[in-house]
Amino acid sequence: MIEYTEMVRKTQERDARLRWVLPLFGVLSFVIALTSTVGGSTREAVVSWLLTTFWIVGILWWFPRQRARWTENASRAEAAARRRAGDT
Repeated sequence: MIEYTEMVRKTQERDARLRWVLPLFGVLSFVIALTSTVGGSTREAVVSWLLTTFWIVGILWWFPRQRARWTENASRAEAAARRRAGDT
């Protein structure tokens, strides 16, 4: 379990270096939605705005909550493993 915690922390460190990618996709989807609204069909505009909405929800709500949950679970697993290692 201690190795699992280390793996989660290393993954989060790697993700921190690439954190700029998600907002970039959000901005790109916003630009595409604007372009579709101005020059595309109604169907394209609706799909583009739905995609943009999903990116905003993901960036601002889901991804931070998921990361916090992973960190919390890893910390609990590490604490349990250390307690168990101390018992033996």
